[in-house]
Amino acid sequence: MPRTSHGAFLLGGVCEHCGLLDLAEHYYVLSLRNEASNPRGWHRLGLVRIAKDDFGKALAALRYACALDDRNEHYKIDYSMGLARAGHFSDALSAAVDALAISPNNIIALNNAGHALQCLNRSYDALEYYDRALEIDPGHAALRFGRATALLKSGNYSAGWREYEWRWLDCQTLRTDIDVPVWEGEDLYGKTILIHHEQGYGDSLQFFRLLPQLAQKGARVIVQVPPPLVRLAQGVEGVFKAFPVLEKGTYFDVHCPLLSLPARLNYDPRQKAAEAYLNTGADQSNGCFEKVGRAMKVGLVWAGDPRPGDIKARQTDLRRSVSLEALAPLLALPDMEFISFQMGQAAVQRQKYANKISDGTKDIIDFFDTSVRLREIDILIAVDTSIAHLMAGMGRTVWLLSRFDACWRWGDAGDTTPWYSTMRIFRQSKPGSWQEPVHAMVQALGEFITLKAAV
Repeated sequence: MPRTSHGAFLLGGVCEHCGLLDLAEHYYVLSLRNEASNPRGWHRLGLVRIAKDDFGKALAALRYACALDDRNEHYKIDYSMGLARAGHFSDALSAAVDALAISPNNIIALNNAGHALQCLNRSYDALEYYDRALEIDPGHAALRFGRATALLKSGNYSAGWREYEWRWLDCQTLRTDIDVPVWEGEDLYGKTILIHHEQGYGDSLQFFRLLPQLAQKGARVIVQVPPPLVRLAQGVEGVFKAFPVLEKGTYFDVHCPLLSLPARLNYDPRQKAAEAYLNTGADQSNGCFEKVGRAMKVGLVWAGDPRPGDIKARQTDLRRSVSLEALAPLLALPDMEFISFQMGQAAVQRQKYANKISDGTKDIIDFFDTSVRLREIDILIAVDTSIAHLMAGMGRTVWLLSRFDACWRWGDAGDTTPWYSTMRIFRQSKPGSWQEPVHAMVQALGEFITLKAAV
């Protein structure tokens, strides 16, 4: 055991560096027992607690560090980051502005201000901060990627797609196992192009819509995607072959990551809408769900993939996912048959409502199987996760529950999206509160029942 406060602080730092967060927290607390006025100790303790998703205690520690040393811009910057991770975006903006008052050219503070504005659905305003920071460091990849998502969220697709290529220097990894050129938009007639998956399942499902355009340009299109997407990709118009593993000897002239296609094709969903581009499984529906009178079949998905190994993704998922209990008002509606398509750990929540919600996931092995089941329901209610893209890409009705700090693809406001004509978006009006969008959904679902009964 360390004998001094400084020794405990140093040991906490070693544990933090090694990812031993519980031990790090223990030693930082120990160091502060005898040296409570040490702002460095409170600062590091706050950062460890953020990594543990303990936002209340984390913010208290960071706030105290700022109070002990109110001229330290780094403490205010990390306090801003913690506030944003916890969903307190207005306060995050204020903390970033406070940091800028001390250090006007601090690019991390400028980035945090831009990010907070984007989370406040003021993406156009966020560009001012990103641009100020890029005047100082034009090659800063995280700033360029943040600017890309602000451009996309504000509807400037042409500039946004170009900036989006900076992801390769920020948060994505380029492939090194392919020795043919990357397609940059040149003529494809008579050539074979390999398109490969990146990021999440939902991203691939959303951008499969662009594969037919490559075939229309005279290309032979082959697609490498994870196993759960192979059968679905194979059925997309224009795809010659889809496979999960790039086997040695597979011939192709050029390749392109899937989410680089919008930049190459100058894609704007407002001008080139794709309707029902995921048309597989139409002839394989086999009556998986028993019809109960005239009841309307409603699919439910209330949580995304928590991705425990990725702290940013995990904490975003805490904001986008909802407990099934919060959706309980929907279950009280008459003439409804609710079916769960929830996967993963969150699926266990259905047990409490087993008499009202049946399980639609049994024996599903991939997204093709899921698409077959989805054809038997009338409407899908889901948080912002891959199945929403699947249902909407099939041209079926989706009601999306969106967190306050909506993903760039859903824009800053509105209940419709140019990406999917069959999607309706129910947004949080304030961070962390699902009561209002769920109430709006209950009312809308009642109206939907009335209209359906009249047909």
